[in-house]
Amino acid sequence: TVIAQVIGAAFAMISAMTVVNSCYCCRSLHEARKGIIVVAVLVTIFALLPAAIGLSGRILLPESNGKGILYEMANRLSPGWGGLASIAILGAVLSTGPAILLMLATTVVRDIYLNIKPKASEKKQMICFRASVVAIAVLSVFIASNMKSILNDLLASFQIRAISGIVLVISLHWDKVTNDAAFWSIVAGGVIAAIWHFAGSPFGIAPLWVSLGVGLTLLVVISLSSNKGKEEYQEYLRRFKSEATKE
Repeated sequence: TVIAQVIGAAFAMISAMTVVNSCYCCRSLHEARKGIIVVAVLVTIFALLPAAIGLSGRILLPESNGKGILYEMANRLSPGWGGLASIAILGAVLSTGPAILLMLATTVVRDIYLNIKPKASEKKQMICFRASVVAIAVLSVFIASNMKSILNDLLASFQIRAISGIVLVISLHWDKVTNDAAFWSIVAGGVIAAIWHFAGSPFGIAPLWVSLGVGLTLLVVISLSSNKGKEEYQEYLRRFKSEATKE
């Protein structure tokens, strides 16, 4: 389980929004590399700070409730710091939640709905988008209300997302990968990992291993049995490697 959590977190970060944005917004591969390094440093710092606060709270306030240690540590300094901590958490939720909600709804419309109905009108796309926002929001609230451990669910979410990073790495080194193969392997791997996690990880098997078994099998089978999108991807890969060689 620990190995799956570590691997899941590592590969999930490869396809994280911060990494993807730093790549797409750069004018050259050199700038993209610098952007990824900066992102990695910042993510590491922000990931370690809450853990450091928790460890400090365990030492300074051994009788405190672990779920509220952030507030208790802040209040230990002064009530003002306690209020600031509350505002910071609320600000993080309000700034991140809506953006992720819109991103997921857009993904549903662009990558799923339009693949099923490519000629759908803008009105129908908007209806699908709004319905997706409501459905995802309700599902998120339901999952959060039944959450037993934020840390365990966070680590599980990394395992669910890891298949996208793994497929990305494989596609950079195996030129037979097709667009359809990558898409369906990520979708199937992510869905089965989510189902496996919420089912309680049957047989003690971590979601990552099930996701890899399903996702990578589909990736290989579809890639070898179809040529759709292969030429376009190979051309893109050649241009990418050519630019990397020049720099």
